[in-house]
Amino acid sequence: MTFRYTLPILAMMLAGSGCANFSKTATRKPDEPEHRQLQAIDDHMKAEACRRTALELAAHEKDRHAIEQFKRAREISPDMEGIAHPLAVLYDQQGQVDAAEREYRRALKETPRAADLYNDYGYFLYSQGKLADAEQALRKALELQQDHPQAQVNLELVLAASDRYEEAFTQFEAAAGTAAAHHNIGMLLARTGRQERALVHLRKAVQRDPSLEGTRRLLATLEQTAPEESPIRHAGAHHDARQGGATQTADHTEPFIYTGHFAESY
Repeated sequence: MTFRYTLPILAMMLAGSGCANFSKTATRKPDEPEHRQLQAIDDHMKAEACRRTALELAAHEKDRHAIEQFKRAREISPDMEGIAHPLAVLYDQQGQVDAAEREYRRALKETPRAADLYNDYGYFLYSQGKLADAEQALRKALELQQDHPQAQVNLELVLAASDRYEEAFTQFEAAAGTAAAHHNIGMLLARTGRQERALVHLRKAVQRDPSLEGTRRLLATLEQTAPEESPIRHAGAHHDARQGGATQTADHTEPFIYTGHFAESY
């Protein structure tokens, strides 16, 4: 996961040690408003330092430590915003589905018009197999930001998972072009064991763009694994012998466009 943000000097100073020694400021004179105000400012600054330290840790894929820093920030300042969204992503990556769902719902209450948030939540729901809810969240993301590329692709994945491949192809084509759309649909069909339909799309992809080496390798792999009597073994595949036949690569399992946004937007 990569959070993109500009790290302030304060966060860089704290990244090494975190904010473990911070505690909620004790009220010296609770009857005096100015002291309460100073306490609130002090607590907010400490919580913000913890939050930014958590973002730094998450950027370096130290997810468990990042979670602890986010929790510490919330302990110091329970009402602080900007924690729930990244914390939901981290919980999801740690397999803590219930905690992720809880944080996503809190984040949606805090920032109900954040396209990135709806995109991430939609992808989370998609990964849980909740396709109708995922579609609703992703369409909301696109309502808020029509040109959101990750939300477009994630919606296409949801449509394909719902066996609405024609709709998915149209969405893919609009987001990434015709060749990429054929590749992505072919890959998704191959994942579900629909080899013949997958090969139709993969061949169209390399016909439109012969430079798609990953598509060519996937095409060759599927043809070689097809039953001997199947016509797809003799359908004129676009295979480059220099690619080594059935060599497995990441291109065989991932769409062209990254599908999980997980952006830091604070």
